[in-house]
Amino acid sequence: MANFYQLSGRSGLFGVVNGLFSVTLSAIIVAFLQVYIRQIFPYFIEFIIVYIVYIIMVCTMYEGREKKGNNRNRKLSFVGTTISACIVLYVLWCADAVMYGKGRLFERLADPEWMLQYIQYNFFRDEVYGILEVVWVLFAFYSIGMLSKYDVFCENCYIWLEKEPLPMTINADIAKRIKQDIIVDSIAWVDEIEVAKYKPYIQLYITYCGGCDSLNLLSAEHVYEKQTSDGKEDVKEFLFQNLMLTKEKFNQLLERLGENVSKAKKEEA
Repeated sequence: MANFYQLSGRSGLFGVVNGLFSVTLSAIIVAFLQVYIRQIFPYFIEFIIVYIVYIIMVCTMYEGREKKGNNRNRKLSFVGTTISACIVLYVLWCADAVMYGKGRLFERLADPEWMLQYIQYNFFRDEVYGILEVVWVLFAFYSIGMLSKYDVFCENCYIWLEKEPLPMTINADIAKRIKQDIIVDSIAWVDEIEVAKYKPYIQLYITYCGGCDSLNLLSAEHVYEKQTSDGKEDVKEFLFQNLMLTKEKFNQLLERLGENVSKAKKEEA
């Protein structure tokens, strides 16, 4: 059976705490801006400026801080993400109360009892909007801010690693063969690869640690066009991610790919 990389699950509590602090601070800063922006721009523009940009910024910041603290525990990441989403919702509702003349921002932030009553009233008065707002914020945090199971961390060098696309794409007709070979932990499919310049094709990615040479991972993404009512659109689907290869198999793959690149260049010449 093929082996796929998994995070070690070691907790990085500092990263989660750091992420929560950053989320709280940025939420309060943007809440001040939100109150000011509402006075200048109509609601739709305020929604775009504050909610969309703000949520993406805060989620990305949380993820960055969590990784900076080297948290590799997805359960702890889930807890931190949930708390972060609650903080953001609380601060956004505080700003909402201020915009409706219910005191100043720090007064509302420092009075959770009053805010709880206001949130309950706001939530049940307009059930659809209240529910959608909660769902939207939670979705944003879990899709952007939560530690992904496909993240890679080198325990020897204590660093996060990123996927690197190989400088060539290969023929997509071997996608089924690749899946079959992976089941039996084989890379015999490398003998059938050819350079593909047009869709559909397969883009290969490698993830490796140059410091200790202990991780050699391979991912494959199938890229093809799909016909829709609006015309053709690109579809990208990973066949697999972070397949662990021995150094021998890793070098065999790179050697075979290099041969195909050289062959393709000669044919072009």
